[in-house]
Amino acid sequence: MSAPASTASQSDIRQLILCIARQLGVEGSEIKTWYLGDPIATCGGATAHQLVARGEGERVVRFLLDTVRAEHRLL
Repeated sequence: MSAPASTASQSDIRQLILCIARQLGVEGSEIKTWYLGDPIATCGGATAHQLVARGEGERVVRFLLDTVRAEHRLL
């Protein structure tokens, strides 16, 4: 397992994750609830927050980008 990202990198990844989530229509307090508490099945059931804290935020970014791509295919 890789070492956790630096604090600055974790912050940048968190901001990117929240930006992508907003693009998917997650807004307001739902973003915090999702980020902190909703398990991501394709990421072993960990939350976005847990993954970022472990230095695995890129997994959340990939999950969200895959979701964006899937939604665009449906349009």
